[in-house]
Amino acid sequence: MDHSPYFFSPDSLRLTLVNQETSAAVEEVVKLLKQDRRVTNWNEFFQAVIGLSTPPLKIDQENAVAIYHVRTNSVQDLVMAAGRIIPGISFKDSDQLVRLIIVIGIPHALNQEYLRVLGSLARSLKEPAVFQNLLTTENVEEFIDILSQQNE
Repeated sequence: MDHSPYFFSPDSLRLTLVNQETSAAVEEVVKLLKQDRRVTNWNEFFQAVIGLSTPPLKIDQENAVAIYHVRTNSVQDLVMAAGRIIPGISFKDSDQLVRLIIVIGIPHALNQEYLRVLGSLARSLKEPAVFQNLLTTENVEEFIDILSQQNE
């Protein structure tokens, strides 16, 4: 099976997160996957993600992305969700404001895909034009297209 590193669906994206507090914002993003049929054990998946302490990925002097990634058998396939926070929120261990929160769940059976997905996503996010376009796009389909173009 071909696993694009950008397995977002419109339902798994929120361009404006309601919560501006770190843990509440992360919970808001992970809950976008609650109805995803590929999540076979919601409570286990939720606790695995919420239990992570991940330092944000520095994009530039002002911006960062928090990527919560977990290998777990509580998902049948790669699942991804993302939320955008404008103007950004402070995270522990980061001098930059976090503008995007991304959640990735991947089953142990896809171990080889794990690093490829994470690496490809990180490289795409570090491209200044890509990151800026993700911050300014007005619709979720365009958000998906921006990332998908980086994987072609």
